[in-house]
Formats: sequence, structure tokens, C-alpha cells
Amino acid sequence: MQGVFVNLTGMKIGKLTVIEYLGKSQWVCECECDNIKLIRADALRNGDTKSCGCLIGELGRAKRGILNPLWKGGRKIWEGYAYIRIDNEPGKHAKYIPEHRQIMEHHLGRKLLPGETIHHKNGVRDDNRLENLELMIRHPPGQRVEDAVDYAVQILRKYRPELLANV
Repeated sequence: MQGVFVNLTGMKIGKLTVIEYLGKSQWVCECECDNIKLIRADALRNGDTKSCGCLIGELGRAKRGILNPLWKGGRKIWEGYAYIRIDNEPGKHAKYIPEHRQIMEHHLGRKLLPGETIHHKNGVRDDNRLENLELMIRHPPGQRVEDAVDYAVQILRKYRPELLANV
């Protein structure tokens, strides 16, 4: 059984104005942005199509960050590590930092120093509970003993200066 033909010519649907019927349930529509688009009759009638596509771009720009229904709290996983978004300025590319570094810096009350890294004790890269994180330092390999001793004194000055008071 064939459906009843409904003439949509002249109707305004979203940003579209229906111009003419082409047959086979296809309508020529003009968008408010001046684009002409061929739209299926059912998409017009049920409201699935409301623009030439420009409305999607406008909605996408309006709903960035926390306003977007797909917002995940500014946290993403990459190569197993959790990264958190640290800036929310509109129009700028998001900047992400490793979550485990941010947690350790907050715990230490300072930024990590060059050569310091954070190790996940249980090997799970996105398990960033403080009890699973430990501060590690890189040290130069293949040192002479006297250089290693000097390096050890530098480390004590940096991390445990109270131990040098008795030396």
C-alpha cells in the first residue's frame, strides 16, 4: 500500500526551506547558510535532518569540554597511562599531562626535578593511587667509584640533607 503524498514545498524545517519535490521521496532544500541539499522525505518529516550539515558543526563547537555529552572528565588513556586535561580554555588545543606525575607533584608539594620519574609498583600504568606510586631517580651508569660517591652526596643533599649533618 502506497503512502499518501504530502507536499512539503515551502515548509521550514530547522534551518531548511523545502523548495521542490524531485520524485522518489527526494526533496530539494535550501539551508539558511545558502547551501542547497537533496534530502529524503522521511528525514524531513521525522526531524532527523534539520540543516545541510552546518548545524552539526555549530553544535559541536558549542558543546566542547564539560558541555559535551560525551565528556569523560578530562581524562584519557594512552599507551596504558592516564592523562588529565589541565587547561579548559575555549578555542585552544587541550593540554594533557600524565596523571601519575601530577599526583606525585601534589604529594611532594613541588614539581618533579629533571631525572626524577614515577614508578607504578604493581605495573598497572593507570593505577594512580598514591600507595602504588614511588619516586625514582635516574643515575648515570658506568661511573668510577669516586664519581659515584660524589653523586651519592648530591643525592643526599637533595633528598635527605639531615643525614649529611653527622658526616
